[in-house]
Amino acid sequence: MNSNFSFIIIGLLFILTAIFFKSSKLQEKKIFYLSFYHFFQQFIFLPIVFLLLLNFSFQIIISPQIKNLFLTDLILIIGFFTCLLITIVGLAIHTISKTYSIYLKKFGDKNEDIFNLNNFFHMRFSHNLIYSFGILSAFFLSLMEISHQQSYYSNNLIVFLSGLLIGLASGKSINWYKESLNKSMYFLNSVILLVLAVSILNFEKNYIYQNPLYFIFLIGMVVIFLLTIFFPFINKKILKTQN
Repeated sequence: MNSNFSFIIIGLLFILTAIFFKSSKLQEKKIFYLSFYHFFQQFIFLPIVFLLLLNFSFQIIISPQIKNLFLTDLILIIGFFTCLLITIVGLAIHTISKTYSIYLKKFGDKNEDIFNLNNFFHMRFSHNLIYSFGILSAFFLSLMEISHQQSYYSNNLIVFLSGLLIGLASGKSINWYKESLNKSMYFLNSVILLVLAVSILNFEKNYIYQNPLYFIFLIGMVVIFLLTIFFPFINKKILKTQN
């Protein structure tokens, strides 16, 4: 598959997932007891993104290594696949617990221990798994890419727009779930962004454009970082205008 087409698909899937989440009609529409949003997330978004990332990772692994980073290839490969699997588990836990919570709210007692336990898995536990390990899996994959000579090529504008779409969708989602996310995750974002910036200093200036996955992740992380800083101020202004 053409890499440009793959990047467009990934960017659009992230944006569609964010849009579907905010649609009350799609949240209420059910497919096999799942909301349309969760059905789309589990059976369309997740398989396509997983297969595309898997394809890119295999292309990177078989490409010749051109430079050693501070982490070996083995550590990067193990880190990528481990974090990717944990992210998938987090998405599955979120879908199950969210679906269960809908029926608990409708038919159960909100003060019951089972509701509180399910709410923990739905909110804090699954959200932190998804965002933390999702970002880490992309981090390991991007570091794998810049240490290997790539056999696929891409359009810089498409890569930039894909990173922008992914960053906007992820940053907005993080803002929606900010109450259930650990503060350490924001520190993790800052550290990863710093490592990305420092790691590219070991290469030529134009090398970043030859590594589209790294470029997408870098753009996405910058957007997420900026949104997490400015969203609180934007929300305060919105509240003031409403009052």
